[in-house]
Amino acid sequence: MIDIACLFAACLFVVGQSLSVTYMVKLQQKQFFDYAEFTVLDPDYIQQDWQFRRENQALEIAGGFINAFSWLFFSIPMIQLAIVLSRGGTRLLSTHMFIGVLVISGCAMEFFARFMHLGIIQWGNWLSLEYNLQHWVSPTSNDNIGWRTLEVSHLISFGTVIWIDSFEFLCLGFALVLVYASVNSLPADGPRISRSLAGFALFIGLFSLADFVSGVLRLRDWSTFRVLTMLISIINRLVLLPIFLLCLGCQLPYAVHQHKEAVEAGANTQRSRHWVDSQSTPSNDTGVELVSQPGED
Repeated sequence: MIDIACLFAACLFVVGQSLSVTYMVKLQQKQFFDYAEFTVLDPDYIQQDWQFRRENQALEIAGGFINAFSWLFFSIPMIQLAIVLSRGGTRLLSTHMFIGVLVISGCAMEFFARFMHLGIIQWGNWLSLEYNLQHWVSPTSNDNIGWRTLEVSHLISFGTVIWIDSFEFLCLGFALVLVYASVNSLPADGPRISRSLAGFALFIGLFSLADFVSGVLRLRDWSTFRVLTMLISIINRLVLLPIFLLCLGCQLPYAVHQHKEAVEAGANTQRSRHWVDSQSTPSNDTGVELVSQPGED
């Protein structure tokens, strides 16, 4: 038996990231790419670039859409895991609450940012096709100010997604490190989450933190750390996270079942103690106060 949310999230990660990788490969293989023309905002180069984006719009949007939902479904088993490891909030409550906060905040930001970025892509492609971007100063000026403005706006919006991606992996890294610490401090009768899975979570967590550091270092050397960040992200989303989710999905149902049994056993014990206490306490149904007689002491 495997957890459905884990299986669904793993499939979404694989499919969505495969589409994104396909788009990135096409992006890298553009025949007309010229960094010098790109940095000076050459209008002819910009028009070619937007034509390429329109031709591959479906691939980019499909990958972004599926990736957004992959993070949404990823949050479900992670929150379940935090609840199980905390034994319903009775063990290391602050640690497991922090895991939940990291997972929810990171996945929610990634989910909404992806949809915002998809909207920006669609509107940018529509503007590049339908609007006048060549003659802004006069009807015959051919100044192409509109094309430059559109490209700068697109770059700025893309920058927001870059930092949200970095924040997502920062949250993921700390959350998985805390999961490792929690599993390794479990008592013998704790939830059935193996330490090997916790070690794998630690590896992914450190790998995710490396992704965040590499993303920050892009500000110092864009060409080098951009490629490194791309490789780390692909390995993380396409290989490591799906494997982790499948392994977690095989163990989580048993851990949840064990947690439910422990909760029910605790509730039955509490009811039994309450019944014993009620039986051992003498009742005074008559409502008459008992007074000891003289000489009965």
